[in-house]
Amino acid sequence: MHPPHDTSRSRSQRTWAVLAALVSLGLLAFGLQRGTFVAGGSDSYCYVGGADLWVRGVLLSPQPVGFVPPWPNAALTLAPTGFFPSDTIPGAIAPICPPGLSLTMALLWKLAGPSAVYLVVPALGAFAVWLTFLLARDLDGPLSGFLAAALVATSPIMLYQIIQPMSDVPAAAWWLAALVLATRPGIAPAILSGVATSAAVLTRPNLAPLMLAVLALVAARPRLPGAMSKSVGRPVAFVAGMLPGVAALWWIQSALYGSPFRSGYGDPGQLFNLAHVWPNLQRYPRWLLETHTPILCLAPAAPFVIRTRARGARGDGGRAFRLSIACLTMAALVFASYLVYLPFDAWWYIRFLLPAIPLLVILSIITLTSVVSRLAPVWRAPASLAVVLAVVIFNIHTAGSRGLFPFRESEQRFAENGTYIASRLPDRAVVLTTWESGSVRFYGHRLTIMWDSLDPVWLDRALSFLRQEGRPPYLLFETGEEEQFRDRFAPANRYGALDWPPMAQLPFGVRLYNPADRDRYLAGEPVSSERVWPGGKAVGRRQ
Repeated sequence: MHPPHDTSRSRSQRTWAVLAALVSLGLLAFGLQRGTFVAGGSDSYCYVGGADLWVRGVLLSPQPVGFVPPWPNAALTLAPTGFFPSDTIPGAIAPICPPGLSLTMALLWKLAGPSAVYLVVPALGAFAVWLTFLLARDLDGPLSGFLAAALVATSPIMLYQIIQPMSDVPAAAWWLAALVLATRPGIAPAILSGVATSAAVLTRPNLAPLMLAVLALVAARPRLPGAMSKSVGRPVAFVAGMLPGVAALWWIQSALYGSPFRSGYGDPGQLFNLAHVWPNLQRYPRWLLETHTPILCLAPAAPFVIRTRARGARGDGGRAFRLSIACLTMAALVFASYLVYLPFDAWWYIRFLLPAIPLLVILSIITLTSVVSRLAPVWRAPASLAVVLAVVIFNIHTAGSRGLFPFRESEQRFAENGTYIASRLPDRAVVLTTWESGSVRFYGHRLTIMWDSLDPVWLDRALSFLRQEGRPPYLLFETGEEEQFRDRFAPANRYGALDWPPMAQLPFGVRLYNPADRDRYLAGEPVSSERVWPGGKAVGRRQ
């Protein structure tokens, strides 16, 4: 028979675990309900388009046979957003993004159909929240686990990314899984930690140095019974689980980019540069504090809190201290990787830091609960809950104020516009576009040309060439792109001025032009223009 105190503690632990599970499921529900579920911009089309290639059993996407445009850099103009001309097979295009997320999507595609690719990110986001609970529970108990899970689940950047088919959330989930498994005793968890590390490296290769922190944690576990010791058995098991993913990445990058050390993002010397450190130092810390509150500043103190607490308590304080150091080290490595990376100007680029954010949240909660522990026992849990509730409310408000909640509706334009093009344009039509070049291919099944890569003096000749090839050209623009198009082409090309009405005005300011309408319009003939509302419903034509 268990003492009443032990029974009460067990019940309390189960309660916090159930609440953390509900938080995870709540994030999953949010991701499914608000998810964009479209292959839209550069990143999302790259991952979903890459999954399509894996399902079809090919690494590269071939361009139309016999179609050889005469303009300069023709191969570049034929590569839609998220892809670039292959360095290994002339006439083919390769995805610029790493293969990990696309491989995971392809697996679900095979099992449950193409729509299943959009389940990957919400599912891994919920998994990341549950792993946050487990890791924080191991370090500081189930209450801290629940508090950390609540903060990660409502993190503005987590909410922003869980609704998009991109790799930031999966990368965070895989590294958390590797870390949690590394703390479990035995050979099997060490192998699985290596497998999770494989998935993490395939998903975000530039964060591969994080594996050193995980490996150190694996090697630091207590000695196992039998012949295999902690210095050999578990690290070897970890490496055995990790090597297949690293080998796969080596092979894929060689096949796609001509070298295992190249990626689709361009020259590493231009992407990673010490000159980027100062601009990024001015951005990332400020964006993090603005969107996650200064509570994250408590994180660096957590190892000292754990070490101080261990001196006055019984148990394996050394293990908790090592784990907290591993968390802090991994977070620092994530920051270091992106401090030297190409600077960006939008707050949501803290998505790069998502693998670090759950670790910082966990360490901050440990420091917070240490401060709160100075209160009377009856007030400790309520005080911690009150602070975290305030941050949760702030997180949700911040996400709403930064335009998260209408995001699904605006992203639907990619699928709707692509579907419209599939239903209205001839099968051999070619669409000159930029931001929608991927979605036009994916949903519209039409060849695209990136007009922003087309030589400025070649627009008229390119349109004439396409007509001669029996490929009628069309022009598609997002809001703001028309002025860029005019600036690029108007001085040297008749069609550069866009001085005729669009054939269709699509949702969210997207407009589709038929160059064949221009001469008729300038000659005084009527030209019809269709207006299409969200949902694909046409509301009439005007002359």
